Order: sequence, then C-alpha cells, then structure tokens
Amino acid sequence: MRVELEDGTVEVLMTSLTDRRRYPHGVFKWLYGKRWGVETAIFTLKSFLQLALISAYTQPGVEQDLWASFAFYNQQSVLLAASEEEVQRATAHRQFA
Repeated sequence: MRVELEDGTVEVLMTSLTDRRRYPHGVFKWLYGKRWGVETAIFTLKSFLQLALISAYTQPGVEQDLWASFAFYNQQSVLLAASEEEVQRATAHRQFA
C-alpha cells in the first residue's frame, strides 16, 4: 500500500490486512509513525548500549542488567529532550545541520 507523507514523500508499506474499509490507509500512516520511535529505541538499546551483552549468569542478575540499561536509556532520553530547545536555538543560524 502507498502512503503519502506530509512532505510529499511516498512510503510503500507491506501488510496482510487488505480490507480497506476496516483498515484505511490513514490508520497505517499513524501506526507507522508510532512504531518508528519504538524501533529507533530498540536499535539504540541493541547497538549503542549493547543490550545483548550481559554480565550475569543468573536470572536475577540478567534482569538487573536489563533494567539498568532501560533506566540509563530513559535518563539519557530525558536529558536529550530537555536540551533539544537549547541546541535548536544555538544552531538556528547555520545553513547546514
């Protein structure tokens, strides 16, 4: 299915939900937008925080490693969001990002 974004870009999405009355294109556009944030968060956890590398051998230890990674990621996300406005203001005069 083809979905047009606000900037005119066309995205092609694959789905097995073919009933257009129950699942109009607008639903997939909204859902894809919601999913994108989750996918980038998982990518960050796996790639940068190396979530798959754990230091424990027992279930409680593995859970502790996982929760520590999630807590670190959430804290980092809050700090980045808080500084975003300041970064935008400081770089507004630049032609290229």
